[in-house]
Amino acid sequence: MRCGVGAETPDELLQALFLDGQAKLRARCPTQHEEQCWSTRDERFRASDALVAAVANDLAALEKAGVDVVRCRVAVVCVERLNDAVDRGKSRLDVDLNAMERLVVAARGDAGEDLLATCGKVGGIDRYPSRFDALASYLVSSIEEGRARSAYRVAGIGEVAFVRDADASNMLVGMASLVGKWVRDAMMERVVRYHQRDVPTAPTVSGYNDPKTARFIDETALSRKTRNMPDRCFERRRIGELPKVLPISADAQDAARH
Repeated sequence: MRCGVGAETPDELLQALFLDGQAKLRARCPTQHEEQCWSTRDERFRASDALVAAVANDLAALEKAGVDVVRCRVAVVCVERLNDAVDRGKSRLDVDLNAMERLVVAARGDAGEDLLATCGKVGGIDRYPSRFDALASYLVSSIEEGRARSAYRVAGIGEVAFVRDADASNMLVGMASLVGKWVRDAMMERVVRYHQRDVPTAPTVSGYNDPKTARFIDETALSRKTRNMPDRCFERRRIGELPKVLPISADAQDAARH
């Protein structure tokens, strides 16, 4: 990797990207179900040599243009932590904002000097300081606050801006979004493989709110119940939403028996 860390496997790359160490991320995992998110079984890189070469060429072209990509970090928040936030009255948007703040603070530490941090808008918020967590202890002054852009001068950090559709208008934010998507997909594939080993008929899914994912939830319901998989480690709740009692289809029951 460009930051000097070798990665021969997806797991090594993930560990190099994590803002929090794997030990911290795994600390609250149920021992009997750690493999859901952490098994590296059947895991491999899929990018072709041609694609890897193309990415290297793109990075070299960016460097010639004055953009040197030297570090990449990803904040991972598992379903259990999202549900814990719900229990404390915090929404996913609050969690997303806190993750961005922590990444900004970490980037300032890496840079060793004040920086300009550009983030995507979170939930259409215009005024951010009252919702800050990791940045709450810093002196914050407003530069501008509006629907398209909210920017702040943060003492000891630099300028932090939240921009609407930033991944479409800012090249670095777009690149960061692609990295985040790869990490999410890689972690979701582990979840799918873990449950497919017990329920082979369960579909391969993205984990987004769609019919295929709903089918995956339904088909693995009996297996998860039989193995005492905590629901809070599998499906995210929203504020005010009680834990679900999932109906188990006849197909899912047959799959779990066989």
